[in-house]
Amino acid sequence: MSFVANRENFADLPLFLELAEDLGVDSVAVTPKFLLFSREDLERFYVSARTIEAKLSSALKNKNYSFSIRTTGLEPYPENDCFAGAVNAAFISASGLVSPCCNLGHPVPRYNPRWQKPKYFFLTFGNVCQRPLDEIWNLPFYRDFRQKLSQGRVPLECRGCHLLPAKKGFLG
Repeated sequence: MSFVANRENFADLPLFLELAEDLGVDSVAVTPKFLLFSREDLERFYVSARTIEAKLSSALKNKNYSFSIRTTGLEPYPENDCFAGAVNAAFISASGLVSPCCNLGHPVPRYNPRWQKPKYFFLTFGNVCQRPLDEIWNLPFYRDFRQKLSQGRVPLECRGCHLLPAKKGFLG
């Protein structure tokens, strides 16, 4: 189960963990809401990683859960690794468009808590309704894109992304 924390729901994190326990899930992911489409979204939804970590820590203080908890986006990522998993995974939109990650797969400007201004990048490599995913995945320009990321070279479309590690000047 995944819990995308924002100002409107992060107080319910302990209840979410209880629900996950009751349902017998194997794993829970807790992550901040990263897709912010306007200044209003930023002001209405954004909760810092520290605030979420504090709530999670408090919820775990007196309770041992039977599932693992991943805190994607709350801790620093390993060097040369994209938080979005764009090197090893793909985002496929409802219409079949294949993008390296959810941030690049949404054709709208996004606000980032670090910039507080919109950035617009939309990148797709094909459509699974027209071509098999493995064929799209192995296209030379898609392989090159993933290789750049895995080597710590950030493609233009990813520069400034809040899902890249703040190492080697990625977030400059």
